[in-house]
Amino acid sequence: MKCYSISWFDEFECLGGDCEETCCRGWVIPLDENDCTRLKKERGRLGFSLFLATAGWTRTKFNKGSGKCPFWDDDGLCRLQKAKGHDFIPWTCRSFPRFYRNYGSFEESCLDLSCIGAARLFMRHLHDRVLIEKEADPVTRECTTNDDGAYLNFLIDQRSQLMDIVDGGLTGELAGSLVSFAKELQDLFAAGNTEPAYGLTFEKYRKNHQDTVSVPSMFPMSAQRLNATLHTPLCHPRLGETSPPLYKMLLRARTVTERFLGNEEGWQEVLSAFMAENPLVGETLSAYYSYYLFQYFLRTYETYSFRKQITLGLCHTNMVLLLAYSEGVTTADGLAMIIARYNRRAYFSDTIQDALYKEAISVKNHRENVPAYPPPEVYRRIYEMTDKLSPTEGDCGKICAMACCRREAFGGDDESYIYLLPGEERLFDDMPGAIKLVTKDAKDHDFPPSWGDTVTVALCEGPENCVRQCRPIQCRTYPLAPHINKKGQLELIYSDIRTPYTCPLIYEKKSLTDDFLKKTYEAWEMLTRYTAIRDLVISDSAKRDRLWKKYTVVCNKEKIDIMHKK
Repeated sequence: MKCYSISWFDEFECLGGDCEETCCRGWVIPLDENDCTRLKKERGRLGFSLFLATAGWTRTKFNKGSGKCPFWDDDGLCRLQKAKGHDFIPWTCRSFPRFYRNYGSFEESCLDLSCIGAARLFMRHLHDRVLIEKEADPVTRECTTNDDGAYLNFLIDQRSQLMDIVDGGLTGELAGSLVSFAKELQDLFAAGNTEPAYGLTFEKYRKNHQDTVSVPSMFPMSAQRLNATLHTPLCHPRLGETSPPLYKMLLRARTVTERFLGNEEGWQEVLSAFMAENPLVGETLSAYYSYYLFQYFLRTYETYSFRKQITLGLCHTNMVLLLAYSEGVTTADGLAMIIARYNRRAYFSDTIQDALYKEAISVKNHRENVPAYPPPEVYRRIYEMTDKLSPTEGDCGKICAMACCRREAFGGDDESYIYLLPGEERLFDDMPGAIKLVTKDAKDHDFPPSWGDTVTVALCEGPENCVRQCRPIQCRTYPLAPHINKKGQLELIYSDIRTPYTCPLIYEKKSLTDDFLKKTYEAWEMLTRYTAIRDLVISDSAKRDRLWKKYTVVCNKEKIDIMHKK
């Protein structure tokens, strides 16, 4: 079979223990059928380790939680490879970052830029897309069910033309024309008009439609669209555990876009100036998009999804630009690191890809200039709404002698506090002395980076000293806690925070009043619209789901709607 590889394919060498972004942590390591058959034969201590790593061979993957591979050693090398050699490790590990696509009549191979070593090679070969041809056995099985050879040849020709044009420099006009051209091709094939489709080239389309192309700015994308992108699963709080450097980069980028919401002209100006002052950035972005087309445009052989493939490439290119700008990165090595970290996150999840595409083509107004946490007026409204609220009929404190309010229950002054939500402390500016506030280091208490460096806590001095109208949100909504399920829906569950006392409402599952449920749900529904609070709730929810911790859903949107109908 004819096999084609990018000219610098064989230059790749794994960095091993010197790799700053090792592929041995941060994502799942799948095992194919051959891996499982071969590894199951291993005996002794290594065989037992393999048995444990796969939960007794009940799953075909290492590293289920996307943390650290159980065989990643302290020296940054693989224990399996050190013990048994390179051929013993799983196929995914042996092949990465080599990327193969077998189309039946030929196979293509390149290097995936989610590897920092490959990304650095890419930066050294920015405009080298030469393919080396050789006769060889294919490395992988055929990746498509389509057998339309004429269509495949058409796609290869289109890809070559598009790559050449993009390599000459990616501009806003070019990006808009690419999206419109992709839509035209997709519509023609969808309607069965293959003859005019095969006769259409991008240059011909561009010439005939140069005055009529009208799509939202696709390069650079607007601050609104980029901000909306950063509120998709791309920037999930769990990323703070699997890839802390990228998570912090995405949060800083989110802050940057929030500054320009409502000032799109200024946003376009700063990005244009950034690229003009740093020519390598613009050159890299053009080459990056061209390389994306090389890797992924032929997916349309199976899906005919021209618009999605073209648009997704522009989304990724814009994100690399945003991260480079927000980090102030202009060097080849810095850009390689951004590309590798970003690609690892964005390219291997259909959920993320679908969310990026949805935001890119959406015609609705994207996120308004919403602050990261609620302003005082929102907290005032919640305080008023919950001021006389009780989980049960009457005073729930009489059931347990106010156990959750007593200082002695916490074992000392240093621990008898309740944390405030971000911005909640500003509510007490007009009530000096009503409650004692103390600032603590947020990192010591496992709060998301979006909370900043500090968190404010209220010292609890017992029920006899409590000013009820000043109780924090956490007191008002206890014993319930907000939980966002895997579908992104808000639920209220019994609080799973460890306490030195026993709350009978939780452990005896006592009935809670409809009014308490409705207003508590409404309060958290309002609060989780704000980035910092939603980040915390999602982070806590992900931990519960990941640790298989059992929790009881007390109410959800469906139950609240039924209550309102009553």
